[in-house]
Amino acid sequence: MSAFPLLIWDVDDVLNQLMGAWLKYWNHENNSNFVLKDIKENPPNKILGISREIYFNSLDEFRNTEAGKSVQEDSTVKNWFNNHGNKYNHMACTARPIETMPNQSWWIYQNYGQWIHTIHAAGTYRELETDYRTVSKADFISWIDQKVIFIDDSEENINAVSATGSDTILYPQPWNGANYSAKNFITILNSKLGI
Repeated sequence: MSAFPLLIWDVDDVLNQLMGAWLKYWNHENNSNFVLKDIKENPPNKILGISREIYFNSLDEFRNTEAGKSVQEDSTVKNWFNNHGNKYNHMACTARPIETMPNQSWWIYQNYGQWIHTIHAAGTYRELETDYRTVSKADFISWIDQKVIFIDDSEENINAVSATGSDTILYPQPWNGANYSAKNFITILNSKLGI
């Protein structure tokens, strides 16, 4: 077992800027002008005045487009990987429908493949509600017999993984309660790693 923790990264809105990219797509398709700072809850269907089903269908449709396949990386996180990524073992733990995973897997290997070699697709909240075989991020991480630091933008996921005894860091986004910047997130991560 490694003395270093395994860093487990959420992908959408941590490693990349999915919500911002999707919002541009939504605005173009619907002649609206929402900006990322407007998104104070996730999923944002109430803010957008639509149903959850319409939101998730649009998001999944976008994920399978060429634009969804080439979502911009989060520059703060990518800079950290460039400076420190080779010192640790990493994996991605994402929760999105399996039919959108080919694009995301390609994106991860294209942008973070020199550091992240393992991807786990946990069940989405939609699937967890209807399929008893679906495994949550917390369930999956609880099976790992190693010290873990889990990074996610969802407070729900952070709380569930924290309850398993793993160390967690909430990545700041307008829809969560992180009261620090992405730069401060890096300071917190480095402190946990002793960098």
